[in-house]
Amino acid sequence: MDTALSGEGYKDVFNNSPWAMLIISTDAPAYTILAANNAYLSLTNTRRENITGNSFFKAFPVNNFSKNTECILFSFEQAIINKAPHEISNYSLGIPAAGTGLQEQYFTANNTPVLDTNGQVIYLVHTATKDYNHTEKEKTTIPVSTEIKEEANAKNKIEEAEERARLAVAAVGLGTFDLNLLTEEIVTSLQFAKIFGFNGPVPGSEYIAVFHPDDLKVRVKAHKEAVITGKLMYEARVVWKDESIHWVRAEGKVLYNSSSEAIRILGTLLDITEQRKAKEEQR
Repeated sequence: MDTALSGEGYKDVFNNSPWAMLIISTDAPAYTILAANNAYLSLTNTRRENITGNSFFKAFPVNNFSKNTECILFSFEQAIINKAPHEISNYSLGIPAAGTGLQEQYFTANNTPVLDTNGQVIYLVHTATKDYNHTEKEKTTIPVSTEIKEEANAKNKIEEAEERARLAVAAVGLGTFDLNLLTEEIVTSLQFAKIFGFNGPVPGSEYIAVFHPDDLKVRVKAHKEAVITGKLMYEARVVWKDESIHWVRAEGKVLYNSSSEAIRILGTLLDITEQRKAKEEQR
């Protein structure tokens, strides 16, 4: 069985990831948006064709240049210079709002550099969340429009999008999987296998075998609920061959056929061992 995740598979995982993400070019000072996943489009109430191909600052006009644009530019630059993730919080963007033009909303984001084989930064993975520390009084409406820029070669665009999606997922340490609910066959990335303690992808039964006995029922329950709700989410322990225990968090989206039958789960896996250890130490 071929357990390697295809380029199209990486693209599906990127687009359906629960984390709102952009892939941004390093072409300063424009910082062109190369790809946006569904979660980011939902977060910012935008359409993919209206923001991809545009400068970040044209796609999302900002209010108060000195406070916002310069801070965002600084974060991009630091991620590129230091070749390490850089977080920025309390910045605002102009987000489309029905009937009112653009509305200023606040965000927190992490800019993670993606390196090529020579160690050079080729893309930035921009992961954003809403910042709810501001009151409605602080949010204002902006009269500004965005421009649409279309890429010339459709074939190259698809190939580049697949590669960017693969690099983006790898950069943030996510393992990815594609589970066929009808055959129980699973296609995983190398990172997914490593999180389970394997050197490379293995059949689904081997992944299940390393779940901690007390947590296997957590996985079973989560999968049953996912078929109903359309979303998979659980945390569980896995036991490596060296008997060390690791915590993982799985998230995914269920895909249905035309008969409303659940047929696939596309998802991601993250090692949260250190986070759990920190919580235990706090307790």
